Amino acid sequence: MTSQKSSGPACCSWCRDDERSIYMKRDGLCRSCYSISRELARAEAHWRQLPKNIHAKFNYMVAKRKKEIAQYEGQTCGDIDSRKPDGMDLEMEFRFLSRRLRGKEMFFGCANIFDWDFKPKQRKILLSFLVEMQRAYLRKVRYRVALTAVDLKDDEWQAYL
Repeated sequence: MTSQKSSGPACCSWCRDDERSIYMKRDGLCRSCYSISRELARAEAHWRQLPKNIHAKFNYMVAKRKKEIAQYEGQTCGDIDSRKPDGMDLEMEFRFLSRRLRGKEMFFGCANIFDWDFKPKQRKILLSFLVEMQRAYLRKVRYRVALTAVDLKDDEWQAYL
């Protein structure tokens, strides 16, 4: 029996995670990104029905921001196999994780150390581990980041009161 390649995309079109199966082949989205797209569609429809409702607008803006975060995750974490990481890539990933997990800036100026002490294949393996940790972190805080990133200006709030 021969195996056939699926004609669909190999990874999600938003988060570009090749380890998650495609849930909606038509849209090319994994399950979590598909739920965000459905949430966005529902929030947009609700906001269009009730344009004066501040909660409807706020929910729409949060859902829109979650979509942007998922797509950002795909831009920063996707296509690791095609990248040729250098010391700066590793430094940036280590700095991202140290700020989020430790709460302080570490690994600043370590790009040359990563270049000199690691072979290209080692850098690629290390980068893939770091990117997976970053991806897990971004998914864990996606809603909280979207919630805090939404900013309704004072005049917009006043229009709904």
